[in-house]
Amino acid sequence: KIEWQGSIRATYNKYFHPDILEMKDTRMFDMLYNGDAIDAFQFDTPVGQQTVRKLGAQSFDELVAANSLMRLSGDGEQPLDKFIRFKNNIDLWYTEMIEEGLTQDEILIMESHIKATYGVTDSQEALMLLTMDPRISDYNLSDANKFRKAVAKQDQKKLKEQHEVFIKAGLATGSRREFLNYIWEFQFKPSFGYAFSRPHVAGYTLIL
Repeated sequence: KIEWQGSIRATYNKYFHPDILEMKDTRMFDMLYNGDAIDAFQFDTPVGQQTVRKLGAQSFDELVAANSLMRLSGDGEQPLDKFIRFKNNIDLWYTEMIEEGLTQDEILIMESHIKATYGVTDSQEALMLLTMDPRISDYNLSDANKFRKAVAKQDQKKLKEQHEVFIKAGLATGSRREFLNYIWEFQFKPSFGYAFSRPHVAGYTLIL
C-alpha cells in the first residue's frame, strides 16, 4: 500500500498530507463508522467511538460538528443526539421552531445560520454570528466576543448578565421576545457545557 519515498517527510507528503487526502471518499468515513480505524484521534474514547457509529458521518463538516457536540451535555436531550436526530429528519427542526412560535421570516433567519449543521449551534463562532446578525440582536464584534468568553469560561454569573444584555439588545432591534427566547434556550444554552472554537475543532478533525 505504501512505498518508501526516501524519507519520512516525503513518504508522509505522498500518502498522508491533508492536500492529497480524498475528503469525499466514502471508504474513509466507512472505516470510522464500522470501527475499522485502529485509533481515531479525538474519537478513541468510548464516547467518541459511540459517536462515530451513531453519526455515520459522510463528510468532514459533520465530523467537525460531532467533535464539538459530543463534549457538550445538559438537561434533557444531549446536543449530539439532537444533531443526529435532525440530520436523519430535518423536518423535526422545523417542527420545533414552529412549536416555539417562530414566524416564517424568523425560520429563514435561523436557516441562514445553522441549516448546514442541521439546526444545531455547534461552535463559539456560530454563537457569535447569531448575536451579530442585525435581524437578531446586532452585537458588534467586541460584544459578541464578550459573550463567547463567558461561554468558554462557563462563567454562570456572566452568562446570566449576558442573557439580560442579549434580550435587551434584541428587543431594541425589533426582534420578538419569543424569537430571542428560542435562540437563547434552544441554541445558546446547550453550548454552555463548553462549545469549542471552530478552528480548534476543525484542526483536531483534520488530524483524525
